[in-house]
Amino acid sequence: MLKKVLKEILNKVPIFLFCIVFISGYGALFGTENNTIGVGILTTLLIFLKNDLGYQTTQASLNMILCFLIIAFGPKLAFINPVFGILINFICISVLLLLSSHDISQGNHIPFLLTYIFAQGADVSGILYRNRVISLLVGGILVATIYYLTHKNITHKRTVRDLIKESNLSSIRTKWYAKLTISLTLIMFLGDAFHYPKTMWISFTVLSLLQPFHKEHRERSIYRVPATLIGSFLFVLLFQFVIPLEHQSVVALIAGFASMFIQSYPLKTAFNSFNALFAACIFFTPINAFLLRVISNIIGAIYSRFMDYILTHSLKRFSADAA
Repeated sequence: MLKKVLKEILNKVPIFLFCIVFISGYGALFGTENNTIGVGILTTLLIFLKNDLGYQTTQASLNMILCFLIIAFGPKLAFINPVFGILINFICISVLLLLSSHDISQGNHIPFLLTYIFAQGADVSGILYRNRVISLLVGGILVATIYYLTHKNITHKRTVRDLIKESNLSSIRTKWYAKLTISLTLIMFLGDAFHYPKTMWISFTVLSLLQPFHKEHRERSIYRVPATLIGSFLFVLLFQFVIPLEHQSVVALIAGFASMFIQSYPLKTAFNSFNALFAACIFFTPINAFLLRVISNIIGAIYSRFMDYILTHSLKRFSADAA
């Protein structure tokens, strides 16, 4: 048993070191303010080393670049005007879902929507925005190239045109597209309208909870807030009262490494809260970050349950009328 654990740790160490080098290099090249975008690009790269988009490899590779360009320009255009932003976010999220999540069991949409939410929640301007656009273009080309090289021998007859043809409200996948797109678009608008300081934390909760299958949505909803509360409480306890300031970065790295071994949703949620709060302490005190994290997750959990209920029944009636 111990030998198996040690082997798994040794297998994960090179990946973890690569992640540290990648994010450090990304921050040096494009600015630390864009580091969250670097996390999104890195996550996409790692996921698609093995995951498959389920349609023609050449088209899928090119669409990856398109997805990153949507992330580069969509959130920025949405900030021009809140009402105009509803349309922009709705279109962008819809396209990202269509191009990335044909196989709903793999969660291929997550890195793209994760990065989109990062871009929407951490707006930059001037040179930093120029660097963000360049990094997303370069990142898109890098991910697309690696995806093509690792998937070129896989044959798919399905094309983007087929993806569009298969989109109808009688399918579980399309209903889920609609629920997630409408829910994210609306919460982004409300967060902007009310100047909520961390709308992206609510958006992440919505992204995590609104699953294609109701059973998984219900199970995640049970654990989301308690796990967030535990992870956030441990963060405040350790970083406010136990761990000296000079050692906190090391502890955060260890927590990040430990999270690579976690499959349980409650534990992963707790660790994610821990890591998110460490990053948020650049802008907030630990106590304020703790309160904001917990409140955001409570809002996101209640909102997700409400939207799931309303949209499930609305889409059911709509598809019945259309038939």
